[in-house]
Amino acid sequence: MARPLAAAIALFLGLLSLGSNTTAQSKAPEAPPPAIRLDGTEITLDAFARWLVRNIGERQSQVFGKEYWGVEREARALGVEVTDEECARRVDADVEERIDKAFLGKKSEWLAELERTRRTESGVRLEHEIELRPLVLAEKIVAIDRVVPEQKIERDWEFQYGRKGRHYDLSMTKVLVVVPSGEKQNRDEWKAGREKVMAEGLEKARAVRARILSGEDFGKVARETSDDPETRDGRGVPPRGFSHFGWPSTFLDALEKLQVGEVSEPIFARGGWWVLRVNGVQETPLASVRDALRAKLERKGPEPDEVAAVLERIRAATTVRILPAMYESGGDPELDGPNQPVLEVDGEPVPRKTFARWLVAIQGESMMQPFVEEFAIDRAARAAGITVTQDEIDERVRWLLKARIDEAHKGSRESWLTFLSLNGRTEESFARTLAARTRSDLLAEKLYLRERKVTPEEVKQRFVSEYGADGERIEARWIVLVNVFDAVDPKWTREELTKAMMAASERGGRRAAELVARIRAGDDFAALAREQSDDKPTRAAGGRIEGRFRGDAYPDGFGAVVSKLAVGEVSEPLDYGNAWAIFQVTARRKVTFAEVESELLNELKTMRPSGLQVNSHRNFLSQKVKVELLPGLTPR
Repeated sequence: MARPLAAAIALFLGLLSLGSNTTAQSKAPEAPPPAIRLDGTEITLDAFARWLVRNIGERQSQVFGKEYWGVEREARALGVEVTDEECARRVDADVEERIDKAFLGKKSEWLAELERTRRTESGVRLEHEIELRPLVLAEKIVAIDRVVPEQKIERDWEFQYGRKGRHYDLSMTKVLVVVPSGEKQNRDEWKAGREKVMAEGLEKARAVRARILSGEDFGKVARETSDDPETRDGRGVPPRGFSHFGWPSTFLDALEKLQVGEVSEPIFARGGWWVLRVNGVQETPLASVRDALRAKLERKGPEPDEVAAVLERIRAATTVRILPAMYESGGDPELDGPNQPVLEVDGEPVPRKTFARWLVAIQGESMMQPFVEEFAIDRAARAAGITVTQDEIDERVRWLLKARIDEAHKGSRESWLTFLSLNGRTEESFARTLAARTRSDLLAEKLYLRERKVTPEEVKQRFVSEYGADGERIEARWIVLVNVFDAVDPKWTREELTKAMMAASERGGRRAAELVARIRAGDDFAALAREQSDDKPTRAAGGRIEGRFRGDAYPDGFGAVVSKLAVGEVSEPLDYGNAWAIFQVTARRKVTFAEVESELLNELKTMRPSGLQVNSHRNFLSQKVKVELLPGLTPR
């Protein structure tokens, strides 16, 4: 199955080795041209493709399988083909339109923008050609034995000939109604004001109608009275004629009841009362134009909603499974690297080379920045002798997973695992993908800390933020109560899951409030912490938090609450994401800056940098790298 797909997107799926071994009897393959040059270091397409598979392969696998492979497979089964030239022509038209509209026809400015964003013309065109293939194939699939839907014929009939095929020649005049409103106005006052101005407007519109019925020229009356600039300037006649689009059904229903020459009662629409006169009606029965409309729609071809329906049907019917070889472990030992299947789409194996080259075409240039960042970080770390261990990576990944579950899923592992399964992923594979980025982040953190300079002013600011202007050390203990589900059903919808999480949070809040009441009534906080708390690091110590209480180690607002507690006082329950927290201050003492200066200095030097600081440092290092995108990145 890989061969037909490779042929279908022959723009990119040429025979590259991707690290395959050559037997002694085989002629050594010609070395592939470099794809990228970073500060003079040449990177092959093979190496870059492997990096893409490792870093984004899992999360792009569903898109590839459901939106590309699945469409190609159905098209082949139906004998539908799309040539490279067809896609290229469409891309040419899209590029021309963008240059004309965004750059006033100046291609040089478009190319300058591509250079600023580290894109190439060939890369952009290739990406769009590959993206267009499923759409063009779907259009051709729809076109097979296509019957133009009757509702589309009726839609075009009304678009060309008016609602129900009736085109009106009208004279119109409007009395504007402005409803008064004010900041201190309540709903009843607003309603009374609206009724008043509506009645006044209706009375004025009736007076206008009476003038017309008495024999005055409609155009003269509209010129004098209409609050609609277009009908006023046109002496009651809309400048481009009357079109039913944008008018409410109540207005159009009333219009249909009028006879030619009849002047309407005032009709409310578009913020005012309208008086109409029907000067003429041209009726076009649907039967008289149905064949012509159908033929026009057939020539036009399938519309976006029909194409989208086919793509959605294929997407829903396609199952994608990630194989162990995606992570370069496991697989068939009889197959070399590029032929190792990394995916199965409805049981059909997808070789690494096919998937990797698709990734390069679709995401290669877009992912260049993180690739360059990783290159720059690895180089700087080697020069500085900085490394990270697997244990460090594993520990950070565990922390990141917990934080994601806590923040995005209220601590519910059931919710988290359901989310992953809906996207065709597992926690193990997600963690493996996360580990690749984590290694680079840890190196960037260590590089940042190595160069971090802490000024005396920063130490003083830290003292004030931690102890206040007067300097006070707070020690505390806490109890953490994790929210618990009554039951979990894997068939739950997202809404049902959210409802269950909210119910669990409410139960946890009530349980926390009961503990607060017991402590305030005399129960021992430490004993309850040992018995009830779900925070393992502090439970055995009666909830005691090691060292001083640091507000920045907790969610926003926690520090402000604890800092106001007297010694022995207990806080109200605080929402801790997937849990509830209760604090008790155990000690408060004044400290001087001199007493803690060295401690604060060491904290600032070793404190884990924020995500913003790490990303800024990554970007800083990458900006020093000279990046050259070479023709080997987009082979033709």
